[in-house]
Amino acid sequence: MQHTQGMATAPLTPTQNLATGYSQSLNVPPGFSPHQPPVTAATPQYFLAPGVNSDQATMRYTQRMGAMPMGGTGGSALAYKPYLLAQVAIRFSDRKIQTYVVRQYSYLVPDVDRSGLVRWEDYGVKSLDTRRISGEPQVPNALFGDLPGGLTDAKRLTALKRELVDMMYATVRLQIPFNATLDLYGNPDQDLSVFQAQLQQAARERRDAEMDGLTAKYEGVINKLDDNEKRKIQQLEAEKRELSNLKREQLFTTGEAVLGLLQGRTSFTLSRMSRAAVYKERSKGSKELHEFDLQQIAEDRERSVREYEAVVAAINEKWAKIATTIENYPVTPYKKDITVELFGIGWIPFWYSVVNGQPLLLPAAE
Repeated sequence: MQHTQGMATAPLTPTQNLATGYSQSLNVPPGFSPHQPPVTAATPQYFLAPGVNSDQATMRYTQRMGAMPMGGTGGSALAYKPYLLAQVAIRFSDRKIQTYVVRQYSYLVPDVDRSGLVRWEDYGVKSLDTRRISGEPQVPNALFGDLPGGLTDAKRLTALKRELVDMMYATVRLQIPFNATLDLYGNPDQDLSVFQAQLQQAARERRDAEMDGLTAKYEGVINKLDDNEKRKIQQLEAEKRELSNLKREQLFTTGEAVLGLLQGRTSFTLSRMSRAAVYKERSKGSKELHEFDLQQIAEDRERSVREYEAVVAAINEKWAKIATTIENYPVTPYKKDITVELFGIGWIPFWYSVVNGQPLLLPAAE
């Protein structure tokens, strides 16, 4: 349903030919009369002030039609056309999100019959400035359109007023932009871009906090691998030194064994040679195990780095999506907060003019 701001119109000066009134040189157009039709005192009447004079209205018309006035105009008169005019103010309040705002909804419904449905959503207009509305015609000798049957039926107007309130209570909602993940709500009186900027900032802060926790976690994993690697390197260096010593010992033992064999000490010599070989193989095996452990540590570190990078990318993607997610949080008004400000016959001003020999009704309200 359409909501618009108040009507902005500039006051007319006396030189703008506002009080032209009905000219006897003009024929009264069909459906109009020089006399205001009578209605009951219980039916409110609202006369909107003209916002432009007849010359301005004619100029707008010719510019829109791409034509030029030829031979001047044949006079003009202010002509009021009757509409059902309704203006409703709704106060929306929600303690949860601390929202308290008022919206106005205005309608001009033509040709109201004595029965049938009114599709209010088809007749929404800009909110009317009540300072430019009076209860009496603002120009003497104006013309008045004939009233449709529905505007002369007090019961019909009462029913339509009740129908309007019921319709607005059932359908009108104030839509507040919000983000469920960030638990943020926008201001309905601010541009949406302001809320979008708030979402970006909040999402960035939440992402950074999650990223800090992730980084601390993986720094712990990497530091543990680094410490383990240092320890394994130290152990490997020790095994290399031990293996080097065993190689020298085996070489010495082998030389000594040759001499021992020549001297007949066979069993002792072979026993020492065997032990040296065993120690050498055992040390070689330990060295290979340490080298394997170092390789495994390197692979674990590389895998951890890849995991970290993948999680970082996922976090960035997640918060980027959250930062651009906007839903609507509807605020439903209480029926007691729906106030009918205006409801009755709205007399809308037009200029009845003859332009290039053609009689026209040109809008006089801005």
